[in-house]
Amino acid sequence: MKDVVSCFVVAVFCFLLLDSMAWGAYLQEVNKNLVQIPDETNEEIKKQGTCEADGFAQARSEVEDDFAEVNAISWATVSGDETCTAISYSSSVAIAELELIVQPDQNDEIGDCILISYASAYNLTADTNGTGYDAKAFVGGGDDFRTPVQIVLDEGNRSCAVLQYGPKTVKYGHDENFYSGSFIARIGDKIVLKIATRSLAEGSGVGSAFSMALGASISIKTEDLGPCDAPSPCEPAVPKPVPAMGWYGSGILVILLSAAAVLFMRRRRLHR
Repeated sequence: MKDVVSCFVVAVFCFLLLDSMAWGAYLQEVNKNLVQIPDETNEEIKKQGTCEADGFAQARSEVEDDFAEVNAISWATVSGDETCTAISYSSSVAIAELELIVQPDQNDEIGDCILISYASAYNLTADTNGTGYDAKAFVGGGDDFRTPVQIVLDEGNRSCAVLQYGPKTVKYGHDENFYSGSFIARIGDKIVLKIATRSLAEGSGVGSAFSMALGASISIKTEDLGPCDAPSPCEPAVPKPVPAMGWYGSGILVILLSAAAVLFMRRRRLHR
């Protein structure tokens, strides 16, 4: 009996092991661009003992078989007292761009469907103390902070943004948001994730300024669907057709219009 139980336990273990090692379509990194500028404090400030400026930035990416993520965080701070006559300035920039391709396994074919689930978030804060100080926090999709955060699906012959928001700017206060959803891609498609943050603080005299862009990230997860005929998210929306009246309804409309015309002509004759 013990041998039977032992064989059963071994069989279950082997099944679970093989199941955990099951093949499936996977994400492969094609290219990435990670930029982090921790501190652009000017040299004049560093010579002023009573003026302080500091900053930090981090951009990173992670790719596993069925999961990928990029994030970009930054913060900047300046402060001074009555002897701080120079303009304190700190700017921190983090840019994370990741290009992926959906690769097939031994059982998949190019064109098979993949469900992509995504999530993205940002958290911006800017605060000042003193009339001579300013702070700003940005989130966007490029180094100019004029383009939006994006997930771009590239199908080879066409591409489209399946997620897009921003750019966002906070000059004073706080702003945060979270986005999630899903879309159908195909094996062989490319997916590009783009997110960037910048934190800026500046001022002079008595006071301080602080800005930060935290939690700025995009993550995606894949799930095999096999062959399917689902429409592409890059296909334009097809307008719904206007219901046709049909020959019977058209005939009735012609009769009613003719009757109305006859009555109108008779009324004109009676009033002459």
